[in-house]
Amino acid sequence: MQVSKAALIKILYLDHQPYVAGGQRSLAALLHKLDKSKFMAVFVHDLPASEYQRLLVDVDFHSVPIRYGVGDRAKYEGGIYRRPLQLLWSIPNTVATIISVVRLIKKYDVDIVHANTFKTGIIGGIAARLTKRPMIFRARIGLEYSGHGWIDWAVMKLATIVLCNSYYVADTFNRVVRRDSQREKLRVIYNPLVFEQFTQRRDTSDVLRREFKLSHEDFLVGVIGSVVPIKGQVDAVEALQLLKCSGVENVRLLFIGREFEAWSAYSELIRTRIRKYGLENDVIWMGFREDIATIASGLNLSLLPSSGEPLA
Repeated sequence: MQVSKAALIKILYLDHQPYVAGGQRSLAALLHKLDKSKFMAVFVHDLPASEYQRLLVDVDFHSVPIRYGVGDRAKYEGGIYRRPLQLLWSIPNTVATIISVVRLIKKYDVDIVHANTFKTGIIGGIAARLTKRPMIFRARIGLEYSGHGWIDWAVMKLATIVLCNSYYVADTFNRVVRRDSQREKLRVIYNPLVFEQFTQRRDTSDVLRREFKLSHEDFLVGVIGSVVPIKGQVDAVEALQLLKCSGVENVRLLFIGREFEAWSAYSELIRTRIRKYGLENDVIWMGFREDIATIASGLNLSLLPSSGEPLA
């Protein structure tokens, strides 16, 4: 039986990142798994969002590009302006974006607003209040590591539900909330996974070794994640050095993830440590890759040196 669009619950998904990281992949997986017989998705993303579009090429949803008014990405962290002058400069752009989101809520007769980042939590939260819609805020990282000060409080205040992706993340939100009425908003649901990407594949374990001319005797250790301090790549280099000092010679360390201009000092710290230990031939920088399933099948070990992340 075909369900009419009027009977569907319409959800407006907001994400301001033009590039794809873990949070964006989890949102893409959610859209893949969404029951289209009950829900209609309207995805509002920044311009350009070509990586996002490739992730969602086979998903039935309404794609709406808007300009979130972020400005120079090298001058802020995570899309949230922390310095007073940056915040003041961003106010006109933020107000314009809120107006755009309000218009989209009315255009699509949206039932629920879903914010995937702190910046969209502010934008979506205000737009939802103005249109009297509930807002779900998706929390994916512990506030102890990545707190935003007053912005955390504002998002909690604006959200109808704070949907945490682990009990650790919920616990960190619980510690910064002073009122029981705010704590009642916290819910825990783990990130969705598109298992088909990893299970319905032929054997690709040799692809990685052929690409980088690696021997089958090499033991491949991969760190999958953006090159930012929370991911802990520098700790992986330290671990590799300990292995080398203990006589283990056939380990190759692979960094699979994007480097950012805003975190260039961290990238340089990693490279300085590599040069200090003489590990230039033992570390491979792969950059951003979309073929994660292929890469994962070629690793002997996936290393997770992250700190402060929900499932680390």
